[in-house]
Amino acid sequence: MAITPADLQTLFSQIDKIAKDVHAQKEGAQLHRSMEIAVQQKRDLEKTRAVNETDNAGEGPDKLKDEKSAGGGGSPGRRKKPDEKEENAASAALSQVRDPNLGKYLDLEG
Repeated sequence: MAITPADLQTLFSQIDKIAKDVHAQKEGAQLHRSMEIAVQQKRDLEKTRAVNETDNAGEGPDKLKDEKSAGGGGSPGRRKKPDEKEENAASAALSQVRDPNLGKYLDLEG
């Protein structure tokens, strides 16, 4: 089977059609991929904007309410001021420990 010049002419005339088809297929695949990426980005954006409920939503406010009612009062980082009875007891203990001659004599020989 020999290739004639007419057959070659027919093949060369159809090369541009085949090239266009191949190019369209490649472009279609790229278009399809870019559409998938756009859809995924839209889903991600919706996820970030959505507000999700937590499983233990009831524990937080109830826990704070329980701490306040239990006598915790304000914020846990603050100390309570000592009562007057505690201050008097502390000052009485200090007065018993103090030496009345403390600071009156100097030991220079030392």
